[in-house]
Amino acid sequence: MFKNILITCLSVIIFIAPTIYSGTSDRTLLYLNIINSPRAVGMGGASVNLVDAQSALYNPGAYGLFSLNSNFSFSLPNSTKWLPQLADDLLLKTWSIGGGYSKTHSNNFRYSIGLAYSKRIFDYGVYSITDPDGNRLPPFNPIDKADYFTIAIGIEYKIRIGIGYTLKKYYSDDQLIFVGDPLPSTETTGDTYDFGLLLEYDLFQTADLYDNDMHLEVTPSFALVKLNLGDPLVTSAFRQTGYVARLQRTGFGLNISLKQNSKHIMKIKIVYEKEKDLVDNNYYFSETGASEIIPKINRRGIEIGIFDAIYFRTGELKDENSQPIIGVNTSDYFYSSNGFGFSLRGLLTAFSNGSTDNKVRDAMGYILKNIDVKFDWAKISENSSPLNKTKFMKLSITI
Repeated sequence: MFKNILITCLSVIIFIAPTIYSGTSDRTLLYLNIINSPRAVGMGGASVNLVDAQSALYNPGAYGLFSLNSNFSFSLPNSTKWLPQLADDLLLKTWSIGGGYSKTHSNNFRYSIGLAYSKRIFDYGVYSITDPDGNRLPPFNPIDKADYFTIAIGIEYKIRIGIGYTLKKYYSDDQLIFVGDPLPSTETTGDTYDFGLLLEYDLFQTADLYDNDMHLEVTPSFALVKLNLGDPLVTSAFRQTGYVARLQRTGFGLNISLKQNSKHIMKIKIVYEKEKDLVDNNYYFSETGASEIIPKINRRGIEIGIFDAIYFRTGELKDENSQPIIGVNTSDYFYSSNGFGFSLRGLLTAFSNGSTDNKVRDAMGYILKNIDVKFDWAKISENSSPLNKTKFMKLSITI
């Protein structure tokens, strides 16, 4: 009986946790789709139109565009306390490292190839229990983790196109040990894969325009990502079979930048993202045979950057279905968020004094053009959401 209660509690935690993107109750591997990027969370969780050091985790196509201008990226390990209002020791951890090569031809044709490795871990904490006789059993630490292997290409010629593929090898070990309960294995392993696409087009490509001291760049973008493709059924360590949370995320973005010479005076990024379940676009059938509506998630957000150094973000996530989900309060699947970011390179560029000393100029020029350290922070604020007061922080380095 105790085992059943414990499994039930863990299952509730597993299925509540992904409310950041889904409310379905017969899905498995849900942790693979949780957004842990502070930049994305600050904009309502919209991630697929963002080109940065964490792109390999959310849109492998975006990492292809990232590689056009960066040779190395390291998104340092971060640990987010998940559902802090409900638990003390749930941790979501991610990190990523990658490199890219790009080449420019005389006709302004550019291409790049990028490779990245990422890690995702969902740690349920350490549990200590006793058997029915009061004897203390060995502690166990349920954990889910996945290794991401990403390859992406980027092409720029009037339009920028990024295409990428990620192989995800997942592993779960629930380590449930009960006296007299013969569980031969608590491990679950397997593979899924992601496909990502990102298109960007600069509306003002007239050469004469860029000769002016002050000019405007307007760049719309379109992203399409399909997550967790492959075998739709997975048997968990609890010997339960569920559908993999296969998703499609479609994103639309608009980048507006005011530049003076090569310096960004102000940047505005607007993003809108729609998400739907690919197992069944409208309904799924529970074990009781009752049909339940699968929520379709909308995310929207805005980012304002000043001198490419300081960024302010705000956004929201909500379920677009007006019909109630059986046994679920749809208001639980709504939150607003905000955040900020800081870029060392942007700060140095904004306040560089143009020294004529060759050594200083060369050293500063290398730093300004190649190395950047970024810090991002975000917080979810919505009393009706179990994610209320969840905070995200991330440090990344790019060259």
